[in-house]
Amino acid sequence: MLPRRGRQRAVLVSRVREDPVGFWESRMGVTTRRSSKYDLLHFISWLHKTQADYRDVDPRRLLIRQLEAEDEYEILTPLQDYLATRNNPFQIVDTSAALWTVPCLQGISPDSP
Repeated sequence: MLPRRGRQRAVLVSRVREDPVGFWESRMGVTTRRSSKYDLLHFISWLHKTQADYRDVDPRRLLIRQLEAEDEYEILTPLQDYLATRNNPFQIVDTSAALWTVPCLQGISPDSP
C-alpha cells in the first residue's frame, strides 16, 4: 500500500489529460491563446536542447514528472533558468504563474484542496 502522499500523487497522475495543452488552451481567451502556446512550446524546446534530463519530455510527461517528484519545485529550477535566458534580463519574473499553470494544465483548480 502506498503512503498517503503517494496515493494522492497517483490519483493526480491518473487525472492528467491526454492533451493537457488543448485543455489549457480551451480555458484561455482567444487573444492570449496563440502567444501562450508559443511560450509553452518554446520552453519545452529549450528543455530538449539544454537539459539532459528533459530531452524526451512533452507537456503531459512534464506534468507527470512534476506530480511524481519528491521535490515540489522540480520544474521551477529549469523554468527560472529558461526565463533568465529570455531577451530582457532586467524583467522581473513572477514565477507564481508557473505554480498556477501546472494544476490548470491538469484541469484542477489551483484553489482546490
